[in-house]
Amino acid sequence: MKKTWFFLPAAVLLTAAPLQAQNLTWFGSTACFGGATSSPSNRVIIPSCNLNSSTSTSMSWDSNDNSNDRSSISFSINEYNAADWPGGPASNAASNRSLAFNSVGQTRNLYLGYWSFDRDEGNDLLSAFLSMNLYFDAGTLNLNNNLKIEDVNQSGGDAIRVLGIDNPVAFSFGGYNYEFRYTGFDNWTNNQPNTESNYCQGAVDNALPVTFTNDVQRKLCGSITYTGRTQVAEPATLSLVAAGLMGLVGVARRRRDEA
Repeated sequence: MKKTWFFLPAAVLLTAAPLQAQNLTWFGSTACFGGATSSPSNRVIIPSCNLNSSTSTSMSWDSNDNSNDRSSISFSINEYNAADWPGGPASNAASNRSLAFNSVGQTRNLYLGYWSFDRDEGNDLLSAFLSMNLYFDAGTLNLNNNLKIEDVNQSGGDAIRVLGIDNPVAFSFGGYNYEFRYTGFDNWTNNQPNTESNYCQGAVDNALPVTFTNDVQRKLCGSITYTGRTQVAEPATLSLVAAGLMGLVGVARRRRDEA
């Protein structure tokens, strides 16, 4: 007597896991200037800076005589405290900031730190980069050479152009996907640092790329956008696929027995 086999169809469609949102906890940042080039060479001074631990960084460049006519940029990462931003980020403290993402495409703005450009007669810088590490509970985002500074020579003084490189930067933590973007600079008001909780929370005053032709103090701003989850098969779908494969095995055996 021939055997009768019952099997499930092999054509089982894979379904994706729902694009759930994930909250990130931002603990703080570090930063360093680097990758500087000049003409003539060796005109740029960047004090020793460790990207894994430095919360402030600076560089200066000279026109010709290594004296007091050096142009310079300094950058210090944000240092919120609990009074100014409850739960806000601070690189050397236990406090942090929760970034809630409720849906795909939602963006959270970040105040990254304090930027100061001192314009003088130094005009030999060709280019340099700012690198940052952003520390989250889910992992570290390494932004290596993603903010570029270019010198714009002008008679009687110096100017710089700031632009994003590979901007935005895509990254993932545990299958959750995001994009980071340097958005630009906000004007610095008469308020001292750490007195407002809404820095960089609206449209920036100077979107990238931007050229600074005078001394400026600005807030460097960025943003993170949640772009969804990496699509994976659900456990129930995997069970259906396994059942379909078992059905194919049954077909193969029946055909063999009937042969």
